[in-house]
Amino acid sequence: PPYIRREDVPASEIDELKEIFTKQTAELDKPEKVKEGIVKGKINKHYAEVCFLEQAFVKDDKMTVAKKIEAVGKEVDAKLNIEKVVSYVLGA
Repeated sequence: PPYIRREDVPASEIDELKEIFTKQTAELDKPEKVKEGIVKGKINKHYAEVCFLEQAFVKDDKMTVAKKIEAVGKEVDAKLNIEKVVSYVLGA
């Protein structure tokens, strides 16, 4: 993923997505509050796709990476923080 946490995603990217999703929901015959919820849900889904800490933990997809890091931190009595993620591709 290109970002580690939500705060790393540029506001301009989120604003652009909000505009797109708001236009998409404008056509729906739903109350305004429901439309806002749909837009918020789509933004959260985007965060889950582009932010490492928001993604599902590979060994337990009911838990995010952030929740797993928090749980391990409690086990070892330490505050763990991800500063950088590096990916390697073999055989490319």
